[in-house]
Amino acid sequence: MCLHGFTGTPFEVEPLANGLSKVGYQTTAPLLAGHGAGWEAMEATRWPDWFASAEAAFHTLRNRVGGPISIVGFSMGGLLALKLALTYPEHIEALALLSTPMRLRPSQVRGIRLLGFLPHQLRFGPLRAIPKWRGSDVSDASVRQANPCLPVMPLAGLESLLQIMASMRDQLKQVRAPALVVHSRQDHTVPIADGFALADGLGSSVVERLWLDRSFHLVGVDVESLQVVETVSAFFGRCKRR
Repeated sequence: MCLHGFTGTPFEVEPLANGLSKVGYQTTAPLLAGHGAGWEAMEATRWPDWFASAEAAFHTLRNRVGGPISIVGFSMGGLLALKLALTYPEHIEALALLSTPMRLRPSQVRGIRLLGFLPHQLRFGPLRAIPKWRGSDVSDASVRQANPCLPVMPLAGLESLLQIMASMRDQLKQVRAPALVVHSRQDHTVPIADGFALADGLGSSVVERLWLDRSFHLVGVDVESLQVVETVSAFFGRCKRR
């Protein structure tokens, strides 16, 4: 199962879903609740809604394959993958956690919390949704142009994102599934320090790492996507239950 990120779509994990399918995996890349439509639809959802749609896709896939599931989670999708691993540990074979945020930069957190103090009736325009001034964080210009993600980030969703990040940080040691952590040194959205913290904080006895040098945040579709697909596929193969 391949899970996209905050304000994104399955476009962000499509190469991974296709690559895993080609080597024999049955795959699904669900569109998470509130995503794929206008930002007002996204604004109406919170992390339990995103998790509920990931959970429903998980059960559908498990019923189809009748066995354990490996999960690719990109960015916010990585947080949902961790939550699934905590909720259904006996059914998770492996995790691939791509560009997963453990903490936003302190200045970002302060800005979100400062705006969050405003009464809802005063939230409008830039106080209700924060524009992505540079577009999606990907080095490949053609991918940036093709990416159908939302051009803004609803403040209510960002506040909820902070909540699930805090929850997963507190429970990280309880995650026992084998994990591959993938992060780029050039990520402008989630610092690579988050990748280090994630890899070091997991409770799994098997944690592998892939640090990239040329991609930005969207590692699954950026210039090193083929390396990401091959590494994830090989890792899942090594973790496969006999």
